[in-house]
Amino acid sequence: MKSITHGGDIYSYENKFDKIIDFSSNINPLGIPESVKSALHNAVEKSICYPDPLCRKLNFKLSEHYNLPGEYFAIGNGAADIIFKIAQVIKPKNALLLAPTFSEYSLSLKTVNCNIQYYKLTEESDFQIQKDYLNFLTPETDIVYICNPNNPTGNLTEKDFLIEIIRKCRENKIFAVLDECFNEFVENSENYSLIREIQNFDNLIILNAFTKMYAIPGVRLGYCISSNTELISKIDEWGQAWSVSIFAQEAGLAALSENNFVNDTVQYISAQRKYLKEELIKLGFTVYNSKANYIFFKNNRDIDIENKLKEQGILIRSCKNYPTLNDKFFRIAVKSRDDNIFLIDMLKNILK
Repeated sequence: MKSITHGGDIYSYENKFDKIIDFSSNINPLGIPESVKSALHNAVEKSICYPDPLCRKLNFKLSEHYNLPGEYFAIGNGAADIIFKIAQVIKPKNALLLAPTFSEYSLSLKTVNCNIQYYKLTEESDFQIQKDYLNFLTPETDIVYICNPNNPTGNLTEKDFLIEIIRKCRENKIFAVLDECFNEFVENSENYSLIREIQNFDNLIILNAFTKMYAIPGVRLGYCISSNTELISKIDEWGQAWSVSIFAQEAGLAALSENNFVNDTVQYISAQRKYLKEELIKLGFTVYNSKANYIFFKNNRDIDIENKLKEQGILIRSCKNYPTLNDKFFRIAVKSRDDNIFLIDMLKNILK
């Protein structure tokens, strides 16, 4: 049976507990916006037809939302779908990845037999990219991936440094994939996004998704943005014609009008992240500087918190399968106030 490498695996445990609280998946605790629920409901009647393979209405809405040309966007069946399409279209021979970071980058690169080099993020540097990263950007490299904020650490890379990286990539003819799927959860997120720089760099590809913010991982909807319209056209053409369902397209159209929902989410996440960090520190965990809707921490005791929490129907994300990490490192989502309090109470009982 295929191994499960991500969080969100409630299906392995749904018959073992009356209730599962899933901290392993970083989904908006405010749930699906009402407008998106209505759009999904109304899409049932439209499902008698094939979905628009060009996603024309959603493409126009994204273009309007970002004030960018429609030909800058390629839409897919989740960000993971786009990641694999990028690998198939570019077919890089050599790639540079952070370690640790999101595993789909390496999985997609392996499908095209790409050699992967890792830039190791260390505890000593609080898992932040350092200036020596620039030394790894050589003409031998074809593509780099940077997740901002990074998954699982939640750390942010400053915009000025990102621009420096993208500029050096361009000088060396390197494609740069910047994953901003968690950027919307960050306070003052525009200060870290490179969306407004997209027209200045034809080697830059920005990834985003509706999955996390709008709490629709089961719907599958993501996209990428690049001013390299030839590349976008190839990404759009790769794969099967109807990969984006009518449900996904209608949900995306509704979600892009939910500005207040996004603002409310950022405020809620900020308060709950602060609470969780403070409580975890009190319990003796090493907590890192996540700015996202999840928290990365280290268990300094010889206690199996993952399985003890699982016995209570609580799932957390072990980070032991990330390169350079081990079974001491964990990631938890920032969830509702009640769920967060329950988690902390369970940890107190386990550790006492």
